[in-house]
Amino acid sequence: MIFQYKRKAHHDSHLSQYSFDPITCDEFLMMLRMRYLHHSAFFRPVDKMIEESLSLFSRLDTDFLKPYNGLFVFIGGKYGLSGRCDEYFKWLSISEKYSAQHDLTDFHKRNIRKLSGLDRKCALSRRNTVTKKMPQQ
Repeated sequence: MIFQYKRKAHHDSHLSQYSFDPITCDEFLMMLRMRYLHHSAFFRPVDKMIEESLSLFSRLDTDFLKPYNGLFVFIGGKYGLSGRCDEYFKWLSISEKYSAQHDLTDFHKRNIRKLSGLDRKCALSRRNTVTKKMPQQ
């Protein structure tokens, strides 16, 4: 399966002819960039994905509701995978508020799915951190 995602990301690479600015000012190109990020997330390091996503987010036209909210979900999910649970919950909470404000029910469903899947992981991570800090008897 990884091979297929690498191949798909390669097909998406025609976006490489554009710098960030034209991509972030064109909704269609931004949606293509989001597809590229999604496909490359299966074989690229999480921290690189977060860095690239935050860079896109800082330049994105906020009039593009779906790509804008898509970045909230994507960034939150990547933080969750990297074990940074506070950032994970922060970004998904922002997405949830934004979804409600703009009636983006598909993003509401994504948020619930991500929260239900990684919520347990983050809760266990917090419990393990607290347990490690407790003095041994």
